[in-house]
Amino acid sequence: MKMAYDGRLREDRGYEIEVRLWVRPGEDAGFQDYESRTFAIMARHGARVLDVTRPGLASGPHEIHRLRFPSQEAFSAYRDDPALIALSDMRARVVQKTEFSV
Repeated sequence: MKMAYDGRLREDRGYEIEVRLWVRPGEDAGFQDYESRTFAIMARHGARVLDVTRPGLASGPHEIHRLRFPSQEAFSAYRDDPALIALSDMRARVVQKTEFSV
């Protein structure tokens, strides 16, 4: 049976992003702590971690996260969350570079 395209299918998937993270040398433990704290904050905004990979390439990111928020508004609320903002010094200590795509 062939299904007709329904534009709502994309909306039902929520707001998916991919985050590529470069960890500062020697900060693996600090990054793990930062990551667990941010995942907990994301969860409060309805986000799900779809996938975490460690490519293991010397020139590439340390980790790649695929995340799904219920909506772009939920993602914005996460980014504006005071608990996340309070982690900004910790983030600066452990994360060297971040790239993301929607």
